[in-house]
Amino acid sequence: MKSIGIVRRIDELGRIVVPKEIRRTMRIESGDEMEIYVTDDEKIVLGKYSSMESREQAVVDCCNALAEDTRSKVLITDRHHVVAESGVTCAREMISKTFLDTIQRNGDMILRGKDRIRIRENGIDGYQYQGIFAVNRNGILHGAVVVESDSDIREDVADKAKLISRVISENIGEY
Repeated sequence: MKSIGIVRRIDELGRIVVPKEIRRTMRIESGDEMEIYVTDDEKIVLGKYSSMESREQAVVDCCNALAEDTRSKVLITDRHHVVAESGVTCAREMISKTFLDTIQRNGDMILRGKDRIRIRENGIDGYQYQGIFAVNRNGILHGAVVVESDSDIREDVADKAKLISRVISENIGEY
């Protein structure tokens, strides 16, 4: 952990303002869930909370089961990172802001060819077809289940991905 040299006062209600530059750099938006830790040496640590990551093993199991059943590449994201990716150990890659904004605006989608959306902030997604299924709970977007393929996303594959997105939605907790 590194010090960035910013000191803030706590107001009379116990609040601290996170500087705009830190919020922008870390993509923290109004309404994002934050988690507070206290270390053994009495430091308070504030971090982004991901209800998806808090159930990481279940999300990874869903991802791998869907990939195996559909013989497709599957990714599951939260609002900021790839949380699970079939067949590989996930490196917590950042997802692109365009990807998040598009899901927020359009919900579930099947995309082909040039209509595809870049999922990772830094990287190229090489598949020709994408099925993107929002993970929502109480109207709040928590992430997405993404199926990628070199051939069209069949209806049965889309149905299974939608089911996984609903199962995850129903099982992620409220803060």
